[in-house]
Amino acid sequence: PALTCGGNAPVAAVFAVPCLRPYVSLLKPLNGVLFQFEGVGVTENHSGPVSRAQLKIWSPCLGVVAQSVTLPGRSENPQWKGRDLPVLKPLIADQPFLENQQLTLMLCDAQEVRAAAILPLRDIFARSPHKFNLALEHGGRLVGRVTGVVRYSWV
Repeated sequence: PALTCGGNAPVAAVFAVPCLRPYVSLLKPLNGVLFQFEGVGVTENHSGPVSRAQLKIWSPCLGVVAQSVTLPGRSENPQWKGRDLPVLKPLIADQPFLENQQLTLMLCDAQEVRAAAILPLRDIFARSPHKFNLALEHGGRLVGRVTGVVRYSWV
């Protein structure tokens, strides 16, 4: 850096700092990416029957909480088909950024979140379609498992 100083003059410095935007390009349009579930189900549910079960999916890279179709009635082990689940479109479609993100899958009933599981996006990029079998936890306690298949595609 260039440094200027004198007897009673104030000290000044000039720094050249490269500033990069790591994930968003201003010069070229980026492709989009979609995550689509082929099916999701709850197994080994120890928390009791779930009334009007719904699956909510959240991640900072989504910007919103995506919701499945609400299943009617009560079920010990709710199951959703692909058409009942949302297609997820992240706000940023940069693969290195997305590989460090995760999806939070929340099993909800008519009134509250019953359990949650974490699905790392790195696993989906490593193998698509990706079969997952995740621990469902509530308050740090294992209450079941959530299984399913998810794939990604570039658009």
